[in-house]
Amino acid sequence: MTETIETFVSRLHQEGIQAGNAEAEKIQAQARRQADQIIQDARQQAQQILTQAQAEAASSLEKGKTELQLAARDTILTLRSKIIQILQTVLRGAVKPALEDGEFLRSLLRDIVMQYAQADSEKGRQIKINLTQDQYKKLADWAIEKAHQAVQEMGMSLDLKGTLHQPGFEYQVGDATVEVTVESTVQMLMQFVSPALTDLLEQAEKNIPS
Repeated sequence: MTETIETFVSRLHQEGIQAGNAEAEKIQAQARRQADQIIQDARQQAQQILTQAQAEAASSLEKGKTELQLAARDTILTLRSKIIQILQTVLRGAVKPALEDGEFLRSLLRDIVMQYAQADSEKGRQIKINLTQDQYKKLADWAIEKAHQAVQEMGMSLDLKGTLHQPGFEYQVGDATVEVTVESTVQMLMQFVSPALTDLLEQAEKNIPS
């Protein structure tokens, strides 16, 4: 059958429309795939950014928490040191005047010397007492007049010196030496204070959130 011009033109037109539609659908499908890929890539990137941000936030939070714990412990240690310094200063202020008081020292030394002399079964020993130069001058007459006589009556002797460098005294009998100075007295008193202070600060440290 012979194809007329009209039929030929109509067929070309129809084929052109079909080809155009097919190409349009192809372009649309490709565009949809590209759009889907872009959306998927964007979601993945957004998830990566979110995951990284969460990790950094958690790391920063943990770091901040650790730094706060260390700062709290450092504060407690500093506080303990300051409290000990204050207590030692207060104790020194209370102890020093007493050990610089000639009457107090005279009474204390008399009791110590007499009690030791009475308790010591070995005769012929020498009791050595060392004072500051100032206290030595104040107590020399007492030592010569009364202490020497009392000790000698018990078969012992007394040696008084003035070479100590801080208020108080030290006495020696044989190989045993006892020091009663400001610092030694403060350290002895701190032994009673430190355990309670340590317990208090340790309890405070335990209360720091971990």
